[in-house]
Amino acid sequence: MRMPKRWIAVTVLWLGVVGCDPSPVRTMPPITLHDAIDIVNDNTVLIEGCLKATGSARGHVVDAQGKRQQFDLHTSVQVLSPRYMYATFKSGLGAEEMLLGSNQQKFWMYIKRDGDTYRSGTYASLQEGKSTSLSLRPDLLIEAMGFYALPNTTVGTGGPLHRVADNHQQLFFLAYTDEGQGIIQKEYWLDRQSPRLIRKIIFRDAMGRVVMQSDLDDYRSVGDSALVLPHLVRIDWPQDGGLLELDIRKWNSMPGRGPDHAAFVAPHDRDQTYPRMIDLDTGLSIR
Repeated sequence: MRMPKRWIAVTVLWLGVVGCDPSPVRTMPPITLHDAIDIVNDNTVLIEGCLKATGSARGHVVDAQGKRQQFDLHTSVQVLSPRYMYATFKSGLGAEEMLLGSNQQKFWMYIKRDGDTYRSGTYASLQEGKSTSLSLRPDLLIEAMGFYALPNTTVGTGGPLHRVADNHQQLFFLAYTDEGQGIIQKEYWLDRQSPRLIRKIIFRDAMGRVVMQSDLDDYRSVGDSALVLPHLVRIDWPQDGGLLELDIRKWNSMPGRGPDHAAFVAPHDRDQTYPRMIDLDTGLSIR
């Protein structure tokens, strides 16, 4: 039986209004913990040398007066895992609003809206509890962007607990107090959809509260290589009220840029000055 033309028109109009149901994204069956870790590490092992990203950075920070400061900036990020980072955040007119950097020994940050203040500390003093940390700590940001390999050893105190959820395989890494009490230090949520890489990383304090959380999306290839990296990165600091969203246009490999490059030298070690400069190890002014 032929459908009257008016019913065909109504049907087409209805489909145009409500749309068609999208094809469901296929959630893959769970795999063993070892296989899940191998997939992640097979990708991270392809990270060779320095990588550079360009894109936009949006979000907000809460200043010392408790006021939320919004930002929408252009960013350029250079990463040489595990600790080397150089990230600039500039306005549309090219003025530097924020600088973040790190090498094997030191980390630093400059924020124009924070009284034109530059802060720098050392990882050694930080580990000894003698230095004040930064919420935007470069080594943690590198990990939060998914650059770190996961431990191959899954047994003993260094191995993670493993849980299969509806859309993820969750890895819980524990730390232990002097009394032997285990606490969840961080979580890695691995996607159960292709390419089965890291979708979320959660960092917790000794009380189990979320200190920092990253969400990784839009995995794409880096150049012509088999390496894939996230191009959408959202990092939250719930306790500090901070948010950073990176929308990366492109990752580029920079194989000739090593640890000795000037970008990875702390600005104050290159005699660069800022209106206010603080040594986080001592709490005193630099210079």
